[in-house]
Amino acid sequence: MRAQKTSTVKSSARVTAREFSLGRGDTRGLSLIEVLVALTVFSVSVLGLAKVGLTTSQSLRHGRGYMDEWTIAQTKLDSLKALGWEALEDEAGTDGVDGKEYNWSVHGENLRRIVLTIPRRVGGRVVVDTFSTYVAKP
Repeated sequence: MRAQKTSTVKSSARVTAREFSLGRGDTRGLSLIEVLVALTVFSVSVLGLAKVGLTTSQSLRHGRGYMDEWTIAQTKLDSLKALGWEALEDEAGTDGVDGKEYNWSVHGENLRRIVLTIPRRVGGRVVVDTFSTYVAKP
């Protein structure tokens, strides 16, 4: 009868945390460099999110201002169209709503064109939005 040999080879696939610590010996806590890198990554991501929030806020403000102007223009154009073709003959005027002034004018013979312009400030410069519609001779 033969005796079986038993092998006692230590598996090298199993590595403990202490052995993996690159010779530091103590694996509790983080080093100062690791904390600084983490803070830098966190700071950059927070600044990026703040920039996105600021850009979104500015876009919403500009969009709201443009929507207010569009509503003012549409209301005035509809009221002028309601006067009819005969009442609109080479007229012009300046009106204001909620502190926003706008100019309007009517030109044309058989087809009257009503043009309304509203100036607004965008980033320190003045932009003039122009809205127009037509009224035909009956």
